[in-house]
Amino acid sequence: MPTIACQRFPASLYHANRHRVNGAPYFFVRLDTVAAGNFLDTVKKLLANSVNQIMNNVLKYLFAVWVGFLIYSLLAYSFGPRGIMAYRHLRNEQTRQEANMEDLWRINLELENTMSSLLHDRDTLTVFARELGYAAPNERFIRIVGLGGYQQPVTVAGEVAFATRPHYIPNIILKIIAVFTGATILISMLAFDIMKIMRGRS
Repeated sequence: MPTIACQRFPASLYHANRHRVNGAPYFFVRLDTVAAGNFLDTVKKLLANSVNQIMNNVLKYLFAVWVGFLIYSLLAYSFGPRGIMAYRHLRNEQTRQEANMEDLWRINLELENTMSSLLHDRDTLTVFARELGYAAPNERFIRIVGLGGYQQPVTVAGEVAFATRPHYIPNIILKIIAVFTGATILISMLAFDIMKIMRGRS
């Protein structure tokens, strides 16, 4: 039976015989095949359990990171610069600008018709001149007391619709909220694991 030299093994794995080689104690062992196989199986199981435990811990802590990304995505989708709230504001602003453009187009059309009438219709020009307070050479004005002052017609040229800034939450605020939430979950998990280890030792 071949023998090998070793330092420390469980007693069930070998039968040790102590000898002296060059004056120093030396151990020769004879391996037990069945016991060695059981020992290797035990080592494999311990390694497998350790790997599984490490993977579970990694996945558990990655869950906190995943929650942080999820919260940031939901907040950015709802309240971010390109989120639903900002999109709705832009849609309302587009509707308001389109309505104002229609009003400007209608006013412009009325002004063009009025200008055409003044250029080509003498009666329209006469009426418009009287509204402004002018009279023909053979006409005279009569002032009636108590009827109030004369108000000249006002020509409406439309209004300028200034665009308003959309309401949204800046990205930096959303990132801070997401990081704070993920860090809170991670710290809670670490604290729970530490308490669990301390209880196991006690």
